[in-house]
Amino acid sequence: MKGLFTAFFIVITFCQLSFSQSFVDEKEDISVLPFGGWQGRDSEIYEKIITEKILALIIDSRKFNVITSDDEELKRIANELRIQLSGMVDETTAVEVGKRRGVKLFIVGNYTGNTVEFHKATYNDDGDLKESSHYTSKIRASIKLMEVETGKYTASTEASAYGRSASERGAILEALDHLADEIFDNFRKYFLIQAYTSGVNQSEVILDRGYELGVKEGMTFEIFDIKKEEGKVRKDVEIPVGTPRIGIIKITDAESNSARGLLMGEAKSLMPGYLVREMKNTATTSATIVNKTLNKVTINRGQNFEIRSGQYFTVLKAKKNGSYTGKTKKVGLIYISETANDYAVGKILKGRYAFKEGMIVEETNGSPYMVSASFSYGLGLDQKVVRANEPSGIQMVNNGEPGSVSLETDYLERYNDLSDGEVYTFDVHIRDLLYNYTFTMGMDFYSIDNGELNAWVPKIGGSYQIPIIPELIYLSPGVEIGYGKMRQEFNEVNQLSEDESDFVRDWSPMLGASLEGILRLKNVLFFANVSYRHLRYNSWKYRAKTGKEDDDGNPETKFYSIPDQMVPYPKVIIGPLYMQAGIRIEFPVSGF
Repeated sequence: MKGLFTAFFIVITFCQLSFSQSFVDEKEDISVLPFGGWQGRDSEIYEKIITEKILALIIDSRKFNVITSDDEELKRIANELRIQLSGMVDETTAVEVGKRRGVKLFIVGNYTGNTVEFHKATYNDDGDLKESSHYTSKIRASIKLMEVETGKYTASTEASAYGRSASERGAILEALDHLADEIFDNFRKYFLIQAYTSGVNQSEVILDRGYELGVKEGMTFEIFDIKKEEGKVRKDVEIPVGTPRIGIIKITDAESNSARGLLMGEAKSLMPGYLVREMKNTATTSATIVNKTLNKVTINRGQNFEIRSGQYFTVLKAKKNGSYTGKTKKVGLIYISETANDYAVGKILKGRYAFKEGMIVEETNGSPYMVSASFSYGLGLDQKVVRANEPSGIQMVNNGEPGSVSLETDYLERYNDLSDGEVYTFDVHIRDLLYNYTFTMGMDFYSIDNGELNAWVPKIGGSYQIPIIPELIYLSPGVEIGYGKMRQEFNEVNQLSEDESDFVRDWSPMLGASLEGILRLKNVLFFANVSYRHLRYNSWKYRAKTGKEDDDGNPETKFYSIPDQMVPYPKVIIGPLYMQAGIRIEFPVSGF
C-alpha cells in the first residue's frame, strides 16, 4: 500500500561517549526508506532517486551509521511483522519497527507537489533566437521528525527546489538534486557534532573527534564555557541559553579520531576539556592584527583560512572587559592585497588611527564605498562683464503664426552692465576607498548681480583624492561636465509671440576643472576649491505658435531665434574662475 506516508527515516541510538579514554563514541544510526506521494508517471523511479540522493549526502557527512533496507536486523523485524520494507507506509508500522530495532527518532517525508512545464523557444523582432526551448520543474516535499518513544513529531520543515534543462527528465533530476541538498541542510541543525578540546597549543586547538565521526576540514566550531563531566555522553550535554562563547575554531586537519583547528580571533583562558559544538552556519572568518604601519596591516591568518586577495575585513574594538563576543564596535576597514599560507597583508582603507596590533578583524561582505551629500557657496574671481544691449530702433522678426512683427527696442534702456558672479552647488558623491576615486552628480546654480541673470546646470564629474595626511587632509583634483539653461525674462517677448511666452532662453555645455583641499573630521568633511568653469549663452530663442496643430488638435509651438538686437544681454559668459567653500556629510554604503 502506497499513500499516507512513504518515507525515509533517520535512526538514532543512544550510545556511550567518552572524553580521552573514558568514553567510546558510536555514530548515530540512520535508515532511509523511499519517499512517496509523487504525482504522475515513473513515481517509483523518482521516489527511489530522492532516497538515494539523501542517502549519499548522509554517508558523505560521516556522522551516522547508515542502515539500509539490506540491514539484516531490519529484515528480521520486517519478516516477523510480515511487511515489506519498501511498503512501510503508515506511522504505526514505522513506530513498531523503530522500537524493535532500538530507534529513537526517524524522519517521515512525502512529496507534496511536482510539476513540469515546457517553454517554447522565443525570438526577437529580427527573427534571431533569444531563448531556446526548455523544461522547468518545481518539486516540493514535507518532512517531519518523529520521536519513536512517544509517537509525537518534534520538528517539521518544508522544502522546495527548481530545475531547468533541455529535457523533461533533466529538469526533474536537477530539481531533485537541489531538493536533497535543502532537505539535508534543513535537518542538519538537529545533529550538530559536539566534542571536547583535548589539547591547546597557543592558537592551535585539538578536538577528540575526527573524520570517522563527521569532523571535516573547513568546519567551524563554537567553544563554550562548559567543562567535561565524567560519565556524561558528549552529545547529551545541554548548552543553556546564554552560556558564554569563549571562542571559535576552524578545522584545518582531520584525522580518524581527532582534529586540529585554529582559533578565529582570540579565546580567553582556553585549555583542554572545554565543550565545542559545530556551528549551524559557517562562521565569519576572523584573525588578529600582528603588525601595523600607517597604511598596511598583517594578520595571522592566510590561505589556511581560505583568505584571498580582494576580500574586505572590518576591524573590531573589544568591549571594556576585553571580550569580542556579542555586538562589538567596528573601527576600521582593510582590503586584503597579499596572502601566504599563514598570514595576509591588507591595505588600510579606513580607521587607521583607531586600531592597533592585537585587535581582531572580521570578514565582511560590505563594500568599500562611501556616499555623501554636500553644499558649497562660491564667488567669481574673474567674472566676465556682461554687456547690456543698447536701443537700435525698430527691429522686425518673421517667425511662425504671428508672422512679421516689428518692435521698438527702447526698452533696452533700462538694462545695465553686469559683473558680480556667485555659484551655489548641491552635490551627491560616491567615493571608492580602495582607489580614492570619487564620482559626483549634482547641480550648480549661477547668479550674476544678485539674480539679474540665473543659470541652472546639471552636471557629473570625477575626482581623485591624494592623501596628504591619510584620512585627515587631502588634495583632490577633479573634472566635471554639464549642460545648463539660462532665461532672460522681458514682457516685450509677449508681443513677438502673441502672449505665448515672456522669455528667451539658451542652453550651453559646461566644462570645468578644480583643485580642492579637504579636511576630514570623521564623517564630516570641510572643503575649499578653486575651479575653472566656462558657459557661453549667445543664441537666444522664444516660443511661438507654428500655425499648425498637433495630433490632439492643439496649437503646435516651437522655439524661434530672436535677433541679438532685441535681447537685453545678447552675449553672456559665466566664469571662468570661482572660489568655493562648503561642507560634506559622508556615510558608508554597507559593511562598515
